[in-house]
Amino acid sequence: MTIETLEEAINYLRSLDAIIIPTQYTYFHHSTSYQAEAIQMKEFLKKSWTRMPIDEFTIKREMSFVERTERIREALEYGSRKRANLIYSKPKNSKEFSIRVIMPKLRLSDEDKEKLGITPERFKRLAYEYRGLGDGRHAKLGHGEHIIMFACSQIDEVSEEKADILYGIREQDLIPYAKTVMAALEIKPQYDGCFIPEPVQEDGRSSYDWDRNYQFERETYAIPKEPNFRRYERKGVLGPSNEVVLYELSEFEKEYMDELMKTYTTTEDVNISRKTLSN
Repeated sequence: MTIETLEEAINYLRSLDAIIIPTQYTYFHHSTSYQAEAIQMKEFLKKSWTRMPIDEFTIKREMSFVERTERIREALEYGSRKRANLIYSKPKNSKEFSIRVIMPKLRLSDEDKEKLGITPERFKRLAYEYRGLGDGRHAKLGHGEHIIMFACSQIDEVSEEKADILYGIREQDLIPYAKTVMAALEIKPQYDGCFIPEPVQEDGRSSYDWDRNYQFERETYAIPKEPNFRRYERKGVLGPSNEVVLYELSEFEKEYMDELMKTYTTTEDVNISRKTLSN
């Protein structure tokens, strides 16, 4: 099998049983949430998604992330991998989920840069994105980046907590990433979960031998993957002429509705919430 087009690349990645992260790649983690459109219209700051981005999306202005290694470092500084943050803020009356964008690492050999098609100009831009587009804080991706979604998972491989996580990749990285994954699977057909260093207690403090534990930066690993996006897809209900007359909420949206209705106390409030969510 060869991968030469975006369609071939995305179909290949979606066909796999796991999300494979080769040694040349990491991910940017973005904490976000879903909110019913009618509820968000009343919000002054509209921060949530009103449709789950399971196909593709284009970044408007800029989008902030935490790079995977930084997530691990932050968690270990607070005591263990279990302390890894998944959600950094959540608007009221919303349901949290995360978006992860697969990214080339900054630590790449010249050979890897050539294989991934990363020119000096592109590498300079990549470093700029890791530096938060110049603000020196968390990583960011800028306006106009086209993200193509290829997988979802219900487990965070760092904290091992249950979570709704959608995985995507920038259009320009899609074919090189798919080819790198294919090459890795040709060498080894199956990969296990990732190695993450554990803290060592010294004088009542947690410390880490990063040189000794740097294995987690030098491995290809697998993240559990759901077989499809069905959990986030609305189901069309057909009318007498086989036209879609309405949509049934997805499993994810139904959970959101159930959680939301717990915040209402009267029958009138519940009826209002049902009407709001059905719009």
